[in-house]
Amino acid sequence: MDQTRRGWAAALAAGALSCNSESEHKSLAEKEAATSAVRRPHVIDLHCDTPMLFGEAGYELGKRNDVGEVDLPRLREGGVSAVFFSVYTSARSNTELEALKNALEIIDAIYREVGRLPDDL
Repeated sequence: MDQTRRGWAAALAAGALSCNSESEHKSLAEKEAATSAVRRPHVIDLHCDTPMLFGEAGYELGKRNDVGEVDLPRLREGGVSAVFFSVYTSARSNTELEALKNALEIIDAIYREVGRLPDDL
């Protein structure tokens, strides 16, 4: 697996460095960033329940929070590269229509957070 990662890094770096026309040349910083991104390990959270907090008063994903366990400062500190936000609503304590409405509201909240923090999400 390490060999595969090295191979990918080399191929991507070679592709970033081998532009022929002047318009295709990238800045040195962009080339280094591309190479660095491939070489660093990626940490991915495959199940994050935090979107259920997005509607609560005072919760802001962009700031460290006392409520919940996930926010952007802690994701950065932990080196997390990607997060899959989960959407949960109870069909037992709600009617099917209420559960659907709650799920759509949570999805809306996710879109609002992404729109509010486009450089981070």
